[in-house]
Amino acid sequence: MREEPRSVAAILCHAPAAFARAHLAALCAGSVSVLVPNQDYRVLADLAQRFGPRFEVFTDRPDDRRLQGHAVRAVADLPDTSDFPRDIPPGQIVTVLLTSGTTGEAKIVTKAFGNFADEVRSLDQLFRPPGTDVRVITTVPLEHMYGYVYGFFWPRLVGVEAPEVRIALPSDLARALSGSPKAVWLVTTPIHLAAFVEAGLQVDNVDRVFSATGALTPQLARDSAKCFGVAITDIYGSTETGTVGWRDMDGSEKLWECLPLRELRQTDDGGVEVHSPDYPQPEVLADIIELEAAGQFRIVSRAADIIKVAGKRTSLAGLNAALLSAPSVRDGIYWMPDEANRESKVVRPVAFVVLREGATTEAVMEHLRGRIDPVFLPRPLFTVDELNRNAVGKMPKERLLALYASCVSAAPVETDVVIRSQPE
Repeated sequence: MREEPRSVAAILCHAPAAFARAHLAALCAGSVSVLVPNQDYRVLADLAQRFGPRFEVFTDRPDDRRLQGHAVRAVADLPDTSDFPRDIPPGQIVTVLLTSGTTGEAKIVTKAFGNFADEVRSLDQLFRPPGTDVRVITTVPLEHMYGYVYGFFWPRLVGVEAPEVRIALPSDLARALSGSPKAVWLVTTPIHLAAFVEAGLQVDNVDRVFSATGALTPQLARDSAKCFGVAITDIYGSTETGTVGWRDMDGSEKLWECLPLRELRQTDDGGVEVHSPDYPQPEVLADIIELEAAGQFRIVSRAADIIKVAGKRTSLAGLNAALLSAPSVRDGIYWMPDEANRESKVVRPVAFVVLREGATTEAVMEHLRGRIDPVFLPRPLFTVDELNRNAVGKMPKERLLALYASCVSAAPVETDVVIRSQPE
């Protein structure tokens, strides 16, 4: 049975240390914490309307004018505790998160203490030998489910050193690792790993690197392992499910292993659902999964990633992997517009790329021609100065829509040519 909270506290903090103080204060008070993604004040306003008079904001920037109209409490005025409450009932609701919105509107997900505690105990049993002391460093915002579990809940619950700041740049990571007396665990994402590789980072005091929120290609896994001297631990899960599985990537495609206590089962309609003692009910996975040996599985594709052009099917994940493997591409993403956005009778995928210095769109197209079916070549291919990814490297649908509209307004779309555009 889940217990209702006394009040609702939105955690709007820029530093992990402030986040921890605010969230721990809410936990000790029996309040539920709402994690606001990307410091989005529009989302904050929507949440305030949803939760009503019980809603207040815990923040390390109480003078921010955008918080006018909210009941604000400064983090500096909250009780300063580093102790994780041990007497919280498993069924007590402690956290409300939002999904990333990459496939549409973000969804609210409510979690009880037992959801996180059971997951963390499984993770700790799997990855940390008894008595091992580690220091956790993260590039991931704690408002994201992955960042929250691995950067806040796990270290706080088991009593290892939790992050005080969030790493943003390769130079920040090098400084954070310099002279660290403890074994270091890095919680990060493929987009950050690519930045570390690009910067030529070489460190030797990281014991484990976790990666999630996006596809980790074999090439990036190999390059990242050279940076850190360890294989990258790839994590699979979602906001709804928490961690489902893991694999140590050494540069080859490996099967995923289920997290202890998680069980995948085939459904009558061909889908897959995950069962776990901490779930109120089974969660249906949004991906196309092939079950292998006991506890092992293969991710074929995300169901929402499957696109069809001229009678042929492929996945956006596969197209993105081909695009990002091009030596001339610094960053890039495929996208399938809605029919309403296109005048052509055949809706084709488009792509946005950030080129490396001196590179050309022709080189990108030549690279893709040797790797994908011609019907999936991007038409058009837009070049942009940057992709406005969020803090975990994703491009929510609303950002892709805005980017597409900007590119189309800068240059008319023709389906059979590559268009070069630099939207403002």
